[in-house]
Amino acid sequence: MQLRVSPTRLRGKLALAAALLFASAGTSFCASSSDTAEQFELKIHPLLANRCFVCHASTAMGGLSVDSREGLLRGGKSGPAIVPGDPEASLLIKAVRQTDDKIKMPMGQGRIPDSEIALLSDWVKAGAFWPEQKATA
Repeated sequence: MQLRVSPTRLRGKLALAAALLFASAGTSFCASSSDTAEQFELKIHPLLANRCFVCHASTAMGGLSVDSREGLLRGGKSGPAIVPGDPEASLLIKAVRQTDDKIKMPMGQGRIPDSEIALLSDWVKAGAFWPEQKATA
């Protein structure tokens, strides 16, 4: 007896398996994956929301808003927060690594886990993908 699975169902099952593997595998942000948007929604957006949005979304402390790619690129008083492709030149990465005495984020929370820093660094290195926002009518 031969089992047949339609290509559509197979793709769906593979995408689910890849998402589960990514979610359980730790911190890698794979730029070559066709699931970049899903990786962003599963890992990066929640991290930014949990660690940064309180101070850097609607209130934009220091002039920095991190709730959009444009906000990160525009930056705040200290300059652009990210340099896509170059985590070492990105203030966001320097701030979360807390290697610069002037910029240590998130404020009042201590240093975030190395796994989260690596995830942000990998994301910036991969180009800092942010899905397009759809206008609401």
